[in-house]
Amino acid sequence: MKILQNYHKNLLIILIIVFISSLVILFQDLTRPITGHHGFRQTQTALTVSYFLENGFELNYKTPVLGPPWTIPFEFPYYQFLVLKTYDFTHFSLEASGRVISILHLIFSLFLTYFIFRALNFEVYTSGILAAGLLSNPHSLFWGQSFLIETSALALNLLFFLTAIHLLKSHRKVWIILYFLWFFAILSGKLKIVT
Repeated sequence: MKILQNYHKNLLIILIIVFISSLVILFQDLTRPITGHHGFRQTQTALTVSYFLENGFELNYKTPVLGPPWTIPFEFPYYQFLVLKTYDFTHFSLEASGRVISILHLIFSLFLTYFIFRALNFEVYTSGILAAGLLSNPHSLFWGQSFLIETSALALNLLFFLTAIHLLKSHRKVWIILYFLWFFAILSGKLKIVT
């Protein structure tokens, strides 16, 4: 029994170290310019938020690509709206606001992943290890620092999946679960409809 307690204690320490290390990596240099891999996509997203700053939020937003009339809605502007509100509320730079929203969605995805595995009857520590794998993955760390909708799309899709699991396992309050299932399905589908 003592060996199992030590194992769980050591595992918890490792998970905390992974979580803190990943956060340090994610939050360093939030204000660096939008360059590097997929810089053109990050710039398009940032330009949309910049347009909202000047003209107010609208669903038929303008993105300066491919020439006039500049209205090519690539995605539902859920992420852009959150960046806009973060920028207004915190007065961070636009780059930092976008990256903070991406990071928060990645962290939210970490918790959703944990809850999905728990809903699928995985053990607590197994669920923690699998969720930590999401956060410590270099691919996740890259997209979590980007000025893109990827982590918000991931979080909304995980919300949909978790809601679907609860619907399949529940015998009560089905209409409430169906409503949330429908809501997250529509929102996650609209967010990244073009891909």
